[in-house]
Amino acid sequence: MIWLIEQVADFKQPRDKHIRWNQLVFLNLRKENPQLSHLTENSSGGRDYYRIFSDTIPHVRQGLTACYYHLENVENLERKIGEIALEHLPKLSMPKNSTIAGGDTNRLDAEYHAFLFGLRRTLDYFANSAAAYFRVSTWGITNLEKAIAGKDPAPVRDRISGRIRKAKPELTSVIGDGTGRKTPRDKAAHREFVSAGVINMMRVGDNYSVVICGGGEGLNFGAKLKAKEIPVDGSGQRVVVMSLAPALANQLQVAERLIMGSYWDMGLLTSPKSGGRSVSENLAAI
Repeated sequence: MIWLIEQVADFKQPRDKHIRWNQLVFLNLRKENPQLSHLTENSSGGRDYYRIFSDTIPHVRQGLTACYYHLENVENLERKIGEIALEHLPKLSMPKNSTIAGGDTNRLDAEYHAFLFGLRRTLDYFANSAAAYFRVSTWGITNLEKAIAGKDPAPVRDRISGRIRKAKPELTSVIGDGTGRKTPRDKAAHREFVSAGVINMMRVGDNYSVVICGGGEGLNFGAKLKAKEIPVDGSGQRVVVMSLAPALANQLQVAERLIMGSYWDMGLLTSPKSGGRSVSENLAAI
């Protein structure tokens, strides 16, 4: 019965991510990692060690799972919006080189907000786990680099700080750009409604396309539109231009790279080919 319920209620990350998380947890359960000795051989009795593996890392995993769930919903909604629009646009006798814009997108807006909130809280969960490694406290990802400044081990600290600085430009929607301007996440959480974007239905010559523009991500046809085109017929004359989902997928990828790369720096992960063994072989050896 539980299995049947899970078919409705459960959601899993992609399989390769699932294996990596198992590696992260199981390879460190016995506290034999020398890079973690400063957490287990001190007067705290291993409290900082358990702060990482019991109080923070499971939450990071759940946070990322939620992000994948909301991203999948955005992808499905964006694709369905485009497919429905393209089914009917040729029947409207639209003038060539014209655009129709508008339509309520409450479901898409809700999933967009949920993704922003999920990604920010996941980064904050990660910040707490990284802070535990250095035996300090932090109130979130925007404070992490400052919180670990001057802490040992210095090589690990410097690598993680470098990863944070590298990731920040791609994560401004949830952590800001350092100028004090409110992010889409901050606005939606505390100040005002933030749209996922406006549906634009276009005819250029004999070709039709649908794309979401504007919104919190500032989607446009310039540098910020990381689009993915999906033809809906063999002629290529009707195309769904996925814009919002690719933008969010990029943010998730950057955040995941920051998180997993930092865990690798901390010695919590081995590389996929560490010691000549694959991830699955490392798991089998536990």
